[in-house]
Amino acid sequence: MKYNNERINQILENFPATNNAEEQLKRLVGSIITSSSEEKERLNYELKLIREYKISNLILFYYNLTKSIKAGEYKVDGAANCSYLLFRLGITKVNPILYNIPFERLVSNETSAIACFHVHIKEDRVGDVFNFLNENYGWERFAVVSTCEKLKTFVLTKKPF
Repeated sequence: MKYNNERINQILENFPATNNAEEQLKRLVGSIITSSSEEKERLNYELKLIREYKISNLILFYYNLTKSIKAGEYKVDGAANCSYLLFRLGITKVNPILYNIPFERLVSNETSAIACFHVHIKEDRVGDVFNFLNENYGWERFAVVSTCEKLKTFVLTKKPF
């Protein structure tokens, strides 16, 4: 499947490949125990679309990245929360089946956009993430976009009437 946007196609075609990404993803899915036919159908449906859109490498990248960081030291948001597979792999914390979130919000040829994954990493773990990226993909294969914010502590009090 090709996206309508040529730049997106170039990015996905040049994304660092993992040997047998589809097979690795299939094995990961095979390790997931489902308790209902709805869950099993959803996983199979998502896998079908992931193969169709050729984003197995992208999914494995986020899986490996988040597994290299301890739980609680990162937060994923954006369209990633539309995937039951990502939820069951422990990448996101939102069960899209529970909230009736369609998977198509993550992958859609109509939007001409790459799935929007935002991975927020605690400041003291950024160096570890850089090392992970360098060891697995090489410095020349990634760029960093970051923002830092300092939040001030304040106390909100309500005066009694």
